[in-house]
Amino acid sequence: EKSPSSSAFLRSAVMNKASNEANEQTPFRGPSGWEIQEDEDSTKTKRWLALGVISAALLVVGVVFFMAPTSVTAKPVAVRCADNTACGELDGDCCPTPQGYSLGCCKDPTNIVSPARATRAACDSNSACRAVGLLGACCPNAKGVTLECCTGANNTVTKPHPVSALCSRNPGCSDIGLAGNCCPGDDGISLTCCPPVTVRGG
Repeated sequence: EKSPSSSAFLRSAVMNKASNEANEQTPFRGPSGWEIQEDEDSTKTKRWLALGVISAALLVVGVVFFMAPTSVTAKPVAVRCADNTACGELDGDCCPTPQGYSLGCCKDPTNIVSPARATRAACDSNSACRAVGLLGACCPNAKGVTLECCTGANNTVTKPHPVSALCSRNPGCSDIGLAGNCCPGDDGISLTCCPPVTVRGG
Protein backbone atom coordinates (compact mmCIF):
# COMPACT_ATOMS: atom_id res chain seq x y z
CA GLU A 1 0.00 0.00 0.00
CA LYS A 2 1.26 3.42 -0.99
CA SER A 3 1.91 6.00 1.66
CA PRO A 4 0.02 9.33 1.62
CA SER A 5 3.23 11.21 0.85
CA SER A 6 4.01 9.10 -2.22
CA SER A 7 0.45 9.51 -3.52
CA ALA A 8 0.66 13.27 -3.11
CA PHE A 9 3.95 13.29 -5.00
CA LEU A 10 2.47 11.31 -7.92
CA ARG A 11 -0.57 13.60 -8.11
CA SER A 12 1.71 16.65 -8.18
CA ALA A 13 3.86 15.18 -10.96
CA VAL A 14 0.81 14.36 -13.08
CA MET A 15 -0.62 17.85 -12.65
CA ASN A 16 2.69 19.52 -13.56
CA LYS A 17 2.96 17.41 -16.72
CA ALA A 18 -0.59 18.28 -17.75
CA SER A 19 0.07 21.96 -17.10
CA ASN A 20 3.23 21.93 -19.23
CA GLU A 21 1.43 20.21 -22.13
CA ALA A 22 -1.37 22.76 -21.94
CA ASN A 23 1.12 25.65 -22.05
CA GLU A 24 2.81 24.18 -25.13
CA GLN A 25 -0.50 23.89 -27.01
CA THR A 26 -1.94 27.26 -26.02
CA PRO A 27 -1.06 30.02 -28.55
CA PHE A 28 0.13 33.40 -27.34
CA ARG A 29 -2.64 35.96 -27.13
CA GLY A 30 -2.15 39.69 -27.47
CA PRO A 31 -3.82 42.41 -25.39
CA SER A 32 -6.92 42.21 -27.57
CA GLY A 33 -7.35 38.53 -26.91
CA TRP A 34 -6.69 37.50 -30.51
CA GLU A 35 -4.26 34.73 -31.10
CA ILE A 36 -0.85 35.79 -32.38
CA GLN A 37 0.89 33.06 -34.33
CA GLU A 38 4.26 33.77 -35.89
CA ASP A 39 5.68 31.21 -38.25
CA GLU A 40 8.65 31.22 -40.58
CA ASP A 41 6.57 31.67 -43.74
CA SER A 42 4.79 34.80 -42.50
CA THR A 43 8.10 36.31 -41.39
CA LYS A 44 9.63 35.74 -44.82
CA THR A 45 6.55 37.24 -46.47
CA LYS A 46 6.82 40.39 -44.37
CA ARG A 47 10.50 40.73 -45.22
CA TRP A 48 9.82 40.42 -48.96
CA LEU A 49 7.02 42.99 -48.73
CA ALA A 50 9.34 45.42 -46.95
CA LEU A 51 12.02 44.95 -49.61
CA GLY A 52 9.42 45.50 -52.33
CA VAL A 53 8.27 48.78 -50.79
CA ILE A 54 11.85 50.04 -50.44
CA SER A 55 12.69 49.08 -54.04
CA ALA A 56 9.59 50.83 -55.37
CA ALA A 57 10.42 53.99 -53.42
CA LEU A 58 13.99 54.02 -54.76
CA LEU A 59 12.69 53.54 -58.31
CA VAL A 60 10.31 56.48 -57.99
CA VAL A 61 13.07 58.71 -56.62
CA GLY A 62 15.37 57.72 -59.48
CA VAL A 63 12.74 58.42 -62.14
CA VAL A 64 11.92 61.83 -60.66
CA PHE A 65 15.61 62.74 -60.43
CA PHE A 66 16.49 61.79 -64.00
CA MET A 67 13.33 63.21 -65.58
CA ALA A 68 13.37 66.51 -63.72
CA PRO A 69 13.87 69.37 -66.17
CA THR A 70 17.18 71.16 -65.96
CA SER A 71 17.31 74.90 -66.12
CA VAL A 72 20.44 75.39 -68.19
CA THR A 73 20.42 78.61 -70.17
CA ALA A 74 22.78 78.80 -73.13
CA LYS A 75 24.84 81.96 -73.28
CA PRO A 76 24.18 84.14 -76.33
CA VAL A 77 26.86 84.18 -78.99
CA ALA A 78 28.08 87.41 -80.59
CA VAL A 79 31.17 87.07 -82.76
CA ARG A 80 31.66 90.70 -83.69
CA CYS A 81 33.49 93.07 -81.37
CA ALA A 82 30.74 95.63 -81.94
CA ASP A 83 28.17 93.26 -80.45
CA ASN A 84 30.03 93.02 -77.13
CA THR A 85 30.00 96.20 -75.06
CA ALA A 86 33.35 95.41 -73.41
CA CYS A 87 34.93 95.01 -76.85
CA GLY A 88 33.07 97.87 -78.52
CA GLU A 89 36.15 99.97 -79.31
CA LEU A 90 37.74 97.14 -81.28
CA ASP A 91 37.12 96.28 -84.93
CA GLY A 92 36.29 93.00 -86.61
CA ASP A 93 35.66 89.76 -84.73
CA CYS A 94 36.56 89.36 -81.07
CA CYS A 95 34.58 86.40 -79.70
CA PRO A 96 36.37 84.57 -81.22
CA THR A 97 38.94 86.27 -83.42
CA PRO A 98 39.74 84.97 -86.92
CA GLN A 99 42.55 83.00 -85.27
CA GLY A 100 40.02 81.12 -83.16
CA TYR A 101 40.53 82.50 -79.64
CA SER A 102 38.38 84.86 -77.61
CA LEU A 103 39.74 88.13 -76.30
CA GLY A 104 39.61 88.98 -72.62
CA CYS A 105 36.83 91.51 -73.17
CA CYS A 106 34.48 88.68 -74.21
CA LYS A 107 34.70 87.21 -70.72
CA ASP A 108 34.50 90.52 -68.89
CA PRO A 109 31.78 90.31 -66.19
CA THR A 110 30.44 93.68 -67.32
CA ASN A 111 30.17 92.62 -70.97
CA ILE A 112 26.69 92.84 -72.46
CA VAL A 113 26.14 90.72 -75.53
CA SER A 114 23.78 91.75 -78.34
CA PRO A 115 23.88 88.82 -80.75
CA ALA A 116 23.48 89.75 -84.42
CA ARG A 117 22.21 86.92 -86.58
CA ALA A 118 21.82 86.66 -90.33
CA THR A 119 18.16 86.04 -91.14
CA ARG A 120 16.56 83.63 -93.57
CA ALA A 121 15.60 86.65 -95.64
CA ALA A 122 19.23 87.32 -96.56
CA CYS A 123 20.23 86.62 -100.14
CA ASP A 124 23.31 84.98 -98.64
CA SER A 125 21.06 82.54 -96.76
CA ASN A 126 19.32 81.38 -99.96
CA SER A 127 21.56 79.43 -102.30
CA ALA A 128 19.53 80.15 -105.46
CA CYS A 129 19.64 83.91 -104.81
CA ARG A 130 23.32 83.89 -104.01
CA ALA A 131 24.02 81.90 -107.19
CA VAL A 132 22.71 84.74 -109.34
CA GLY A 133 24.75 87.34 -107.46
CA LEU A 134 21.99 89.00 -105.44
CA LEU A 135 22.97 90.93 -102.31
CA GLY A 136 21.23 92.15 -99.18
CA ALA A 137 17.68 90.96 -98.55
CA CYS A 138 15.82 88.71 -100.97
CA CYS A 139 13.20 86.64 -99.14
CA PRO A 140 11.59 89.14 -98.86
CA ASN A 141 13.59 92.14 -99.98
CA ALA A 142 13.54 95.62 -98.40
CA LYS A 143 10.21 96.33 -100.13
CA GLY A 144 8.57 93.22 -98.75
CA VAL A 145 8.66 91.36 -102.06
CA THR A 146 9.77 87.72 -102.09
CA LEU A 147 11.97 87.13 -105.13
CA GLU A 148 11.55 84.18 -107.45
CA CYS A 149 14.86 82.64 -106.38
CA CYS A 150 13.50 82.18 -102.85
CA THR A 151 10.85 79.67 -103.93
CA GLY A 152 12.82 77.74 -106.51
CA ALA A 153 13.07 73.96 -106.15
CA ASN A 154 16.86 74.20 -106.12
CA ASN A 155 17.00 76.79 -103.33
CA THR A 156 18.56 75.79 -100.02
CA VAL A 157 17.99 78.03 -97.01
CA THR A 158 20.66 78.44 -94.33
CA LYS A 159 19.45 78.70 -90.73
CA PRO A 160 19.97 82.01 -88.88
CA HIS A 161 23.56 82.18 -87.64
CA PRO A 162 25.87 84.66 -85.87
CA VAL A 163 27.23 87.32 -88.22
CA SER A 164 30.96 87.83 -88.63
CA ALA A 165 32.53 91.17 -89.49
CA LEU A 166 34.95 89.48 -91.91
CA CYS A 167 34.27 89.88 -95.61
CA SER A 168 35.48 86.31 -96.13
CA ARG A 169 32.74 84.96 -93.87
CA ASN A 170 29.93 86.77 -95.65
CA PRO A 171 29.35 85.15 -99.04
CA GLY A 172 27.92 88.26 -100.66
CA CYS A 173 31.16 90.11 -99.92
CA SER A 174 33.63 87.30 -100.53
CA ASP A 175 32.02 86.48 -103.88
CA ILE A 176 32.96 89.94 -105.18
CA GLY A 177 36.51 89.65 -103.93
CA LEU A 178 36.40 91.86 -100.82
CA ALA A 179 38.79 91.23 -97.92
CA GLY A 180 39.22 92.54 -94.39
CA ASN A 181 36.19 93.69 -92.42
CA CYS A 182 32.93 94.36 -94.24
CA CYS A 183 30.02 93.83 -91.83
CA PRO A 184 30.80 96.35 -90.47
CA GLY A 185 34.03 97.72 -91.86
CA ASP A 186 36.65 99.39 -89.69
CA ASP A 187 34.68 102.63 -90.04
CA GLY A 188 31.66 101.01 -88.39
CA ILE A 189 29.58 100.98 -91.58
CA SER A 190 28.28 97.74 -93.08
CA LEU A 191 28.61 97.38 -96.85
CA THR A 192 25.69 96.56 -99.12
CA CYS A 193 27.06 93.04 -99.61
CA CYS A 194 26.38 92.24 -95.93
CA PRO A 195 23.30 90.22 -95.05
CA PRO A 196 20.37 91.77 -93.16
CA VAL A 197 20.57 90.89 -89.48
CA THR A 198 18.39 90.77 -86.42
CA VAL A 199 19.83 91.90 -83.12
CA ARG A 200 18.48 90.89 -79.74
CA GLY A 201 19.60 91.88 -76.28
CA GLY A 202 21.84 89.44 -74.42
